Amino acid sequence: MLGIKSPKTYRAHLDYLIKNNFVIDDKKNYILPKAEDIYFLISLDTIKFLNDTTKENVVKIYIYLGQRYKYKNNYEFTIEEIATHIGIKLGNNTRNYEMINNALICL
Repeated sequence: MLGIKSPKTYRAHLDYLIKNNFVIDDKKNYILPKAEDIYFLISLDTIKFLNDTTKENVVKIYIYLGQRYKYKNNYEFTIEEIATHIGIKLGNNTRNYEMINNALICL
């Protein structure tokens, strides 16, 4: 039904969901958390401001860092981590490093 062909793959996916708090394992049942606990809620005024004044990658970084902070206080991150999560490759591309740094300054 899920399209998963092996028990090993199923367990790996389930472990990922539990580790990232998308599923709660209470040792008897698997529970889906409340939507408010999964999603990063942004006020309408903040969305309007970001939409009017920034580019898409700034919004992606804002959401990513907000989600990380929600689950881990005093969260430390790297430029490489942000690049991976917003879908850009750094390599030796100094412009992409500059873009992420500028987005962080903006935020």
